[in-house]
Amino acid sequence: MESEVKASLKTVLKKGCFNLSLSCFYSYVGLFLLTSTVILYLLHLLIAFLFGSGATIGLGIFEVLVSALLLTGLGDGIWQFVPCAWPARLMVTWFNMLQYPDQNPIFAQQLLLWLEVAFPMTLLGLFLSLLWFDRWQGRNDGE
Repeated sequence: MESEVKASLKTVLKKGCFNLSLSCFYSYVGLFLLTSTVILYLLHLLIAFLFGSGATIGLGIFEVLVSALLLTGLGDGIWQFVPCAWPARLMVTWFNMLQYPDQNPIFAQQLLLWLEVAFPMTLLGLFLSLLWFDRWQGRNDGE
């Protein structure tokens, strides 16, 4: 089963103008997943410190449901603005770029719009989290 998946992945990667090795493909996947989830890590860390682990688990469940909905046609025009949809939709968009090289301008436009939204939002989140953690003195248990 695993060799069939690798063979089909190699076929997709060799198609069109993209000639990627598997190690290069997995490197891009790892980089995309890491960059697209930084804002989620920051958000969940903040929620966990403020409201506890139950709130962050509930938020995670809600985000999974929203992300699944945005993988359908509902998310075609708005996924770039919803951070919980970034990892899944980014992978789908990038894989479609590899699979359908004749439609690259459409997918490239989606990726550029994502970068225009995600980069400033992530930098703002990092900056605000640094400010917040610098001033935060711990949770008050109401003693």
